Amino acid sequence: MRRVGEHGMEDYKIHRFHELPGTTQAKILELLRCAALDPEHHQIRAQSSGVRARPYGFRVELPRHNPSCTQVTDEGDLGSWLIDNGFVEHGETPWKTFRFYPYVIDWYRESHPMTEAEELERIGRYFYALAISEDDHEPFSAESVAEKTGLTVKSVQSWVRALTGAEILFDDKPRGADTPPHYKLTKPKGFDWAIGGCRTDLGSSARVNVNVTVNVDLDRVIQAINQLQIPPEEKRFYELSVIKLERELKQGRLNWDTVKDALSTAANVKEVAVPIITLVSSNMDQIVDAVSQLPTP
Repeated sequence: MRRVGEHGMEDYKIHRFHELPGTTQAKILELLRCAALDPEHHQIRAQSSGVRARPYGFRVELPRHNPSCTQVTDEGDLGSWLIDNGFVEHGETPWKTFRFYPYVIDWYRESHPMTEAEELERIGRYFYALAISEDDHEPFSAESVAEKTGLTVKSVQSWVRALTGAEILFDDKPRGADTPPHYKLTKPKGFDWAIGGCRTDLGSSARVNVNVTVNVDLDRVIQAINQLQIPPEEKRFYELSVIKLERELKQGRLNWDTVKDALSTAANVKEVAVPIITLVSSNMDQIVDAVSQLPTP
């Protein structure tokens, strides 16, 4: 992929964007936010009210996603600026449909990366749309979800692990079936989370309700995780695995899979190994009880 900056003319065109008023910049960025969901198939459609004093409307259409992702209005001639400054090319219907050039979307993605909140909202909306569809029994494919949400495959996988650990998603695949997972929103927690705006504080309630008589301070583990030089989504996954272990220990209903996730974190990230092992060893009685309840082979 050609990076912005390798050609002086493209740099100059992008520079012109920064000369625009802030309100106009915001409108262009909103169009780009949606176009970046599907760079190869997006279309910007311009529609005039027919009255000179009334603003134009510009909406991004994504045939492979939602019929319309967003719409902005502009009292000036935003379409002419985008064309004259090399941001868009004409579509099938000149002056009524447009497409952003690839280098513009590249620039947008590099200069305006998605926040954790935006990534999580896209994942949440995907699973909520799946839940209310006519057929919600769809095998999970990280590649497919990435394509539909505009995220990377790695981000999709990390967020799905985190949401599963937070009991917002669950795997509805028939037990023992040799098929891909079938992730769905849990009821009512997952649906409440999605309807409530897909907030990022997945584990906040667990941290607030931790029993004050805990043998080992959970903050020590969380602090060690936060100091790691790893992507935010990986930090969140490690944090949630430890929070889940803490919550189940205090509720007296420890699940062996939770123990395995915490031990896996300790094995993979040496910086948090000591506090996690301390947490586990301080509650060995419950862990032994969880192991004793495993079915014998």
